[in-house]
Amino acid sequence: MRGRWVIVTAFALLWGSSPGLRAQVSDAPLPTRIAVVNMNAAIAATAEGSKVTEDLQKKFEPRRQELESKQREVQALQQRYQQQSTTLSEPERRRLARQLEEEQRSLKRSQEDYQADSQIESQDAFNRLVDKMQQIISQYAAQNGYVLVLDYSQIPVFYIHKSIDITDDLVRRFNTANPVESATTTAAPAPSPASAPANPGSGNP
Repeated sequence: MRGRWVIVTAFALLWGSSPGLRAQVSDAPLPTRIAVVNMNAAIAATAEGSKVTEDLQKKFEPRRQELESKQREVQALQQRYQQQSTTLSEPERRRLARQLEEEQRSLKRSQEDYQADSQIESQDAFNRLVDKMQQIISQYAAQNGYVLVLDYSQIPVFYIHKSIDITDDLVRRFNTANPVESATTTAAPAPSPASAPANPGSGNP
């Protein structure tokens, strides 16, 4: 019995150490497919992305015009102060200086509110579009055997062969899955890797 145990143990050690006997576990690389996408460009090129941008511009246009008008008023008041400060009485000069300071503070607050509100709404809209696009990417990757899809608008990429850039395909699929009936702007094709920035700023609309 002891001799049999020695033989079994030796065989087990030989099985684990011999390259020939372990050849059942293949080290050959599996065929893999990798793709890249410019997410920011893809979302901007969709019909829905174009419409969202247009809708946000229309929504904030009245506030933008109001800010421009207020800015012109402040500039006119500043010009008046500069021109008349040497001829006005001291009380009138101080009054005009206080008025100018108050108007400038009010303008600054309005500008900051405008920037914050527009950025929040733009980011919310962009995030909703990203969620939809991610679903398209998952479906596309599964159907075409891709094991990895990288967003080269978020990471530095120095070379991309056009055959692995699926941005345009994703835009077409997105538009098919999310039709926009009232879109007035035809979605433009996404930039090629050569012309697209490697790491653009926010793909905000």
